[in-house]
Amino acid sequence: MTEAQALDILGDLLRTIAGVEPTKVQPSCRFVEDLGVDSLGMMEMILEAETRFSIAIDAGELPRLLTVADLLQLLRQHGAID
Repeated sequence: MTEAQALDILGDLLRTIAGVEPTKVQPSCRFVEDLGVDSLGMMEMILEAETRFSIAIDAGELPRLLTVADLLQLLRQHGAID
């Protein structure tokens, strides 16, 4: 999967979870400040991302997921992105 494809999936997830317009989801966006995702929304997004990308995200990795780019990097590290 490419980063662009992953970004499309994340945009779809964020639309469902936080009502964010998918076209506004960019790597530089901060989940809380720019996209308005609260802590419950973050957990929901992580759980859904694990399902959609067939990976397991360790709870210790969650505090460093501040931006969409952080999550993309994590997906890359787990082999979900080429």
